[in-house]
Amino acid sequence: MMNRNHIGLPIMLLGLIGCTNGDLKDLQHFVNTEKNQTPEHVQPLPQPTEAPTFEYVADKDPFVAATQNAPTIPQNFTGDGPEQHPSETLEAFPLDSLRMVGSVEKRNVLYGLVKSADGTIHHVRLGHYLGQNYGRITHISHVKIALTEKIQHAEHWEDRKAALALGQ
Repeated sequence: MMNRNHIGLPIMLLGLIGCTNGDLKDLQHFVNTEKNQTPEHVQPLPQPTEAPTFEYVADKDPFVAATQNAPTIPQNFTGDGPEQHPSETLEAFPLDSLRMVGSVEKRNVLYGLVKSADGTIHHVRLGHYLGQNYGRITHISHVKIALTEKIQHAEHWEDRKAALALGQ
């Protein structure tokens, strides 16, 4: 295979050389004609104008991700109340408005895919919160997301098991 390439290249070059007649007078005439023509006057580019400046004044940096405030938890309740944590997006939706639409595994971690009432699909994993009752995800399978909610009763907290099933 290598020998065929080494032979083919010189043959191709000889063929190309054989196609020329060596008379380049017409090309030489064209080059001389173009060199002797006076160039057209080219207008200079306009000077750039200075853009107006704008000074951003705000309490927060626009390049830092926005975080929501943690939900306020009454302190006079007895029992194991919900843990203090940064609020997550899916905590703004009632649990019955959320739907499990699938799951995906990435780097040996199973994520649940949850569709919110606004139509957005979110990926969740163990320990994430969803629903308005401090629901913390305790188990994810390909067909179900299990969570434990903290429900307020009179002056105590109660744990309640809940789940989102695929397709329900």
